[in-house]
Amino acid sequence: MQVAHFGQKVVHFAKNWGETKIHAGLHKTGSTSLQQALHTAGILQPSHRSDFREPDKLIEVLRNAKARRKVVSSEHFFGEMLTMYESAVERFELLRATLDRSETTVYLRPHAEWHSSSFSQFIQQGTIISSEKYETSVLRTRYFSWHRLAKDLLDRSSASAKVRFRATFDVVSDYSLVLGVPLSKPNRHNSSLSPMAIEAQIRLSAEGFMEPKYLRKGLKNFMPESKTNSSVFSRDFQMSLKEMKQDWFQMTKLLLGEGHQISEHWLTRYDQRVLPSTAEIFSKTDLLAAKRHVLRQTDRG
Repeated sequence: MQVAHFGQKVVHFAKNWGETKIHAGLHKTGSTSLQQALHTAGILQPSHRSDFREPDKLIEVLRNAKARRKVVSSEHFFGEMLTMYESAVERFELLRATLDRSETTVYLRPHAEWHSSSFSQFIQQGTIISSEKYETSVLRTRYFSWHRLAKDLLDRSSASAKVRFRATFDVVSDYSLVLGVPLSKPNRHNSSLSPMAIEAQIRLSAEGFMEPKYLRKGLKNFMPESKTNSSVFSRDFQMSLKEMKQDWFQMTKLLLGEGHQISEHWLTRYDQRVLPSTAEIFSKTDLLAAKRHVLRQTDRG
């Protein structure tokens, strides 16, 4: 690792900096914390979400990162959650055509955890989508299978355009090892809503009870016990997610090799039991309780 001092600012240069470094998410794997850490270290290439929708803007981001020796980091690099990164191969081919040498790192989470976090984010940010519509949408996609995503990208990987897949509880520390640069974890607490709180937000949003940002704040700590006894998804979809254990296993076998870090212990995450769906068990009494809880929490009672 090299370090340069510019006034009071310390800028780190990663190992093998002849390769442009790309962190391509995925969503819900700690990307925001990693981007904050990269920014603090002075090695994050500035970009906006819209830069990853248009080829010309993406090319500009990549070329700037190469010239400035910065890391491109975006969970939108390969596409969006609801379409399950359908543009991943197209984006990677664009990357290969733009840069002479690159290394792209992708972080993964087991299917059930990833989809639960993704759906919850849609609801909390105010996207009105039912769990049924979400389930139907993602099941139709090619990359509902992580194994297929990994295989398609690795088939196009080369010595000059490398892809590495990793799974970890601490993305900041792990990517620090990948780069060979010390990264400091930000003080960031992102508390998730319980399954019943997510269902309450869906129903209260449909009523127009309150703006999503206030609902999210007001539903914190609502029925926290439901995290262990219910699910935002249907029983059928939960079974589909459990059955993806074989997909994770196949992916792990595929990734046995240099640069990939997928421990066998992640397979145990697929052994969770199927739980009652919140859409089935949420009652009128629960809705009234949610309204009272929100009004208390937002000082509107």
